[in-house]
Amino acid sequence: MDVLLITDNPVFPEMTVAHECIHEWYHPVPSSNCYKSREEETKFFTEKRAVELVSELEGALTAANGGVNGRFLKFDPIPFLCVSDEPKPCQVFDQDNRMMYWDSNHVTTYASLKYVLPPFEQFLIDQAILV
Repeated sequence: MDVLLITDNPVFPEMTVAHECIHEWYHPVPSSNCYKSREEETKFFTEKRAVELVSELEGALTAANGGVNGRFLKFDPIPFLCVSDEPKPCQVFDQDNRMMYWDSNHVTTYASLKYVLPPFEQFLIDQAILV
């Protein structure tokens, strides 16, 4: 048995609605809550969650397989959702000014289909899960 962990997408906890991040003539500088660096997101996952989560899942996987080790796979969407060339590339809107988040932590259908689905499908193919 294999286990696939899909890590969190970037989260913008201080943002209430994505529209506060739109560049408009009357709102030329969006809130600083609309931008994050990859390092902020990656550090949060690796330091606060990954070590304990991976340990628990590997133990459960071995137990479920009757002591036989299975594969523990991790797909991280952060590199695909943090697509801007800005110093803080994790943004609520992409380069085409299309909304990537509905709120502080829910990715839009547009962002899922454009940025996450293609690399996720390739990941599944590379792992021989999807043919």
